[in-house]
Amino acid sequence: MISNPIGILGGSFDPVHNGHVELAREVQRRCGFKPLWIVPTKQPPHKPPYEISDPHRLEMVRLAFDGVPEARISNFEMESDGPSYAIRTIEYFTRQHPGSSIHFILGEDAFHDLPKWHAFPDVLEACSYVVASRAGWDQQPTASTLSKLSRRLEQLTKAGLLRVLEDADPAPFARVFATRTGTRVCVLEARLPEISSTAIRVRLQLGENVTDLVPSAVERYLKTNNLYGTKNS
Repeated sequence: MISNPIGILGGSFDPVHNGHVELAREVQRRCGFKPLWIVPTKQPPHKPPYEISDPHRLEMVRLAFDGVPEARISNFEMESDGPSYAIRTIEYFTRQHPGSSIHFILGEDAFHDLPKWHAFPDVLEACSYVVASRAGWDQQPTASTLSKLSRRLEQLTKAGLLRVLEDADPAPFARVFATRTGTRVCVLEARLPEISSTAIRVRLQLGENVTDLVPSAVERYLKTNNLYGTKNS
């Protein structure tokens, strides 16, 4: 069991989609974070600007996660000065929830890129991580995806940054690793829809339907506000 669990699920949410919502529901079902903070990131300085404004992204996030147990929306990163670094967000929520166990939630690809993050390896050791699979509904995770995650975990273990917790009860996780500071990296096997925000933007610009890709309230908001070239019909 996780003691005093706090979850952080960040992302650009450009736009938010069903994959994000299903991930939140899955981690809440399996982990029971109280609360689960949903944190839209601010505009990254090294990437092209978002196509829509922060207020639009924030409102769609509110609509999408409404009804997810214990989910709360934070505009901390949007309103912060300077770059949107994960370690700053982790430190902020650590201060907000003293004595709680902070868990940063991310997918396999994002975890694989963790060594490229600002302040690595400090960011790895600043909190615990829940690494969720993003496999499709009707198929097992691909061998290439699993080996990519496994290779990264093996590299971090060989570097002395992680160690396997073989004697600990891993439930509800498939594998659990400890960092040098005692935080954990927990692998959560979850069957999630593979949906791309980029693909959604393209479909909207082409006038194609996204009904099965985004929550219905988000789809209505997209059409009402003519976002990403969506035409209100």
